[in-house]
Amino acid sequence: MPVLALDLLRNASEKFSTDARLIIGMARIYESLNDLENSVAMYKKVLSLDASNIEALASLGAHFFYSDQPELSIRYYRRLIQVSLGIISSYT
Repeated sequence: MPVLALDLLRNASEKFSTDARLIIGMARIYESLNDLENSVAMYKKVLSLDASNIEALASLGAHFFYSDQPELSIRYYRRLIQVSLGIISSYT
């Protein structure tokens, strides 16, 4: 079933190339299949479309943290904090 879902999402993302939600779906499926290489690539693609995507920032930060690359991890977490503070300040 995951392969069918990936095929459907891939076809849809070719048709709607600027919709980050489709790519997030692909990244989640790859992550659940423990295909971290493709999952990271999809999350990076999401950030190229939407630089403030909280899920992609958090997932990449966690990936690099647990891959013993804290210098990369901190970049994503810092951006995540900036985005979060921007959201919070827009409500006040």
